[in-house]
Amino acid sequence: MAALLVAVIIRAQSDDDPAVYGESYVDLYLRENPGIPPVMPVKLPEDIRFLGYDTTRMESGRAVMRSAQFAGKPYSDHPVQTVCIEWRRRASECASLVADGAAVTRELASIRVTVVFGTSSAASADVTDFWQDVPLTSDLADAAWLQ
Repeated sequence: MAALLVAVIIRAQSDDDPAVYGESYVDLYLRENPGIPPVMPVKLPEDIRFLGYDTTRMESGRAVMRSAQFAGKPYSDHPVQTVCIEWRRRASECASLVADGAAVTRELASIRVTVVFGTSSAASADVTDFWQDVPLTSDLADAAWLQ
């Protein structure tokens, strides 16, 4: 169901549409899905856009894993990048998203962040380098691109 929702979102937005997922969307999503803090890049390159949240796994009413998607602007510039966050102390569910694709794994305090690029041939060095190096934050005020 979540994959279908993302496909609909991708089709509904054209390459000329402004980003529709900003701070109010993220605030609402986090209120409806409390738990593990969000992790966002502090900045986004001009040719990458935030598509929204994709999957959330809940336990006892709290999110223990969530993923968000980013893509090229236009879409043809970069593959969809799934940013999956989960608690470090738990076995990784995000690793199952990697399959045959390329991924970058990082840590922010007690959170493990896995960025999945689909097939390894689809991920450009620029996008891979961006996700390896960009500062990450769980404070949405630090993600100026969301404003």
